[in-house]
Amino acid sequence: MAVTTTNSIQFDQRLLAELQTSLVETFGGEFQFWFHADQWHRLTSEGESAEVLSKDIEETVFTSLLEDSAQTKRVASVDVQAGSLLAIPIPRASRKALVAIRTFQPGQSEWLLKLAELFQRDVRTQTELLSLRHENQAFLRQVTNDFEELTFLRSMAELLEISELSFDFTAMAETVLPTLKPLLEAEALVLVSADKEVISKQESRILVGEPTVWAGSRCLAPKMCQDLVKRYRTQCEIQPVVKNNFDGTSDAEGFPGLTSFIIVPIVNGAEFIGWLLALNRNNDRNMNTEELPWEVSYLEFGTHEATLMSSSAAILATHARNVELFREREELLVSMVRALVSAIEAKDEYTRGHSERVALYGKRVAEELGLGEDYCERLYLTGLLHDVGKIGVRDAVLRKPGPLTDEEFEEIKQHPDMGWSILQELQSLSYVLPGVLYHHENHNGRGYPDGLSGDNIPLDGRILAVADAFDAMTSDRPYRTGMPVEKAEAILKDGSGKQWDPEMIDAFFRALPDILEIKKTYSPRALPVRKIMQNA
Repeated sequence: MAVTTTNSIQFDQRLLAELQTSLVETFGGEFQFWFHADQWHRLTSEGESAEVLSKDIEETVFTSLLEDSAQTKRVASVDVQAGSLLAIPIPRASRKALVAIRTFQPGQSEWLLKLAELFQRDVRTQTELLSLRHENQAFLRQVTNDFEELTFLRSMAELLEISELSFDFTAMAETVLPTLKPLLEAEALVLVSADKEVISKQESRILVGEPTVWAGSRCLAPKMCQDLVKRYRTQCEIQPVVKNNFDGTSDAEGFPGLTSFIIVPIVNGAEFIGWLLALNRNNDRNMNTEELPWEVSYLEFGTHEATLMSSSAAILATHARNVELFREREELLVSMVRALVSAIEAKDEYTRGHSERVALYGKRVAEELGLGEDYCERLYLTGLLHDVGKIGVRDAVLRKPGPLTDEEFEEIKQHPDMGWSILQELQSLSYVLPGVLYHHENHNGRGYPDGLSGDNIPLDGRILAVADAFDAMTSDRPYRTGMPVEKAEAILKDGSGKQWDPEMIDAFFRALPDILEIKKTYSPRALPVRKIMQNA
């Protein structure tokens, strides 16, 4: 949109040209446009300011006519020596007074005024229609933006439901920022990280790190993003920092290309995680804000954009805290599992390390089958716990140096059910129950505890059955030494389709080089030694 600026007053040249065309069609000749800025000036056809007052009309009469028409906003006419002088105030052309003037032949004042009034009424009607059209467009854009923001916030809320540890804070930001950027109409969104510097055990401080996630153009160098956060860090601890027309201020030195920005902190409780930056509002700088004052909000960053960024920063901080709590829970869970495994292995030194080796073998087989990372990690924990039920088996049976009697074997066969009983009330470990309960089921249905067969045996049980058998055959026992790997391989191949699922056997042998490396390098975890407490 072409805009003429004269003495710091904006005029829409297209509007003036359309007005001139309408005036010519209505009155049969061109008018002069006069505007008031301290005094009256005439606009030339190029939109520039010409003489201050007309040289061929009496100055007092001319000025009086202009001021009367501009103040009353009504058409006015006066007879002068040259003829009838007609003045038509033009609505909406600018917030400053603008009047169209033309000289007609004498004796035409009455019909000129009526025609001018009709013309002015038509212009006003067209102006109001145009204004309403712009307002409707603005409202439609606002409703559309509101809907998009609600959709955005809903999607962020859904992302807060953490499904895996790999979707951490950075991954969340990489998903959120490209979606948030068009809602803010920003040229770029940047996440600047916070680094913690440990000064002592009791003291640390937060430093401004580097940009870690970027959405949009690289309109500002990474070092400048850091410097911008450092400069306004203290201010944004109180409230978001919003700057428009920044390039016209003294603070803009050192930030070339930066015209506007918002900075909001990402805070998890009292701990800074980072800062979120919106850089350069996308807008049409040629828009005539004199004509469309409500459009100013679309040209600058404001409270609306700052609030949306603050909400996004709060959700990102919540996600970071959720990930932290989730990891703490997982660590606690693994620690508890290891404690249970240690309790089992403390009863029988010959089986020490068996549970973890089975877990490692099973995880590698699951990877070979193409199962997901999350599944493989869960199967690892299942493997650690697969023999937890042996806590309920008598030591005399577990440590017996010779073959078991039928009664003793029946007691051993109770350990899957015993393990299920121990773990079934732990809701966070419910996913381990199928593997714990069914790792001794056979493919042909002759296993225990339920005599399941084929695909009726849960996948965890089928994988761990192979891993458990291989480790049991190749490990030392009180009554025998572990058999050679080659013999164990032959037994597994022979039992494929009978005792073990053929698909699991195939995957096991594909992964066998890695499994043998695990067996070779595995070392049981050393139990900690308690130190004697000294009196304070």
